[in-house]
Formats: sequence, structure tokens, C-alpha cells
Amino acid sequence: MKTSTDFISKSKREKCWKSRDAFWECVTDVIAKNSEPDDKLVRKQCNKQRKLYEEMCPRIWVSSLYGI
Repeated sequence: MKTSTDFISKSKREKCWKSRDAFWECVTDVIAKNSEPDDKLVRKQCNKQRKLYEEMCPRIWVSSLYGI
């Protein structure tokens, strides 16, 4: 994704939000299905969604808190 100073069109923002929501839905599912989830499990099961989230959104919009 471009730098945070570039204009982001409505359609690109919507794609970003959709990928963000998919990532956090995955994280929520992992936590809900595992009594003791850890960083490694979240990274393993949500890696695809996280990569898409990072690709679709400006870096500054992507949370640096991955280890949930």
C-alpha cells in the first residue's frame, strides 16, 4: 500500500476495511475456539488475513499489535 500521505479512494478504503475486519474476525475466532491461544497460534491461523490486511491498508492504519 502507498504511504499514508497519498490520497486513498473510497473503494480502496472499503477494501482496506474489509481486509481489516477479516483479520480481526480470524483473531476473534482463534481466541474463542482455544482456551489458551498464544501468539504463534494466531499468527499461524490468521497469517493469510494479516498479509492481505497489510497489503490493502496504509502501514500507519495497520495495528502493530500482532501478538494477541
